[in-house]
Amino acid sequence: QWLKLVFVGGFFMLLLYKIPTLFHFTLWVEVIFSVLISGMVYLFLIYVFKIIDVDEIKRYVRLVR
Repeated sequence: QWLKLVFVGGFFMLLLYKIPTLFHFTLWVEVIFSVLISGMVYLFLIYVFKIIDVDEIKRYVRLVR
């Protein structure tokens, strides 16, 4: 379980580092794009690797509301 989490976290960090090189916008726009894209990929990967399940995601969404 921990190895999966380290892999997914490392991939998230790699995306955060690489995505701004693809865009040539202002700093703030690049930061927003990088965080949004990397965050979506991170959530997808933790679901695919079964680190988190749908019920747990729903519970966290209810907590935020």
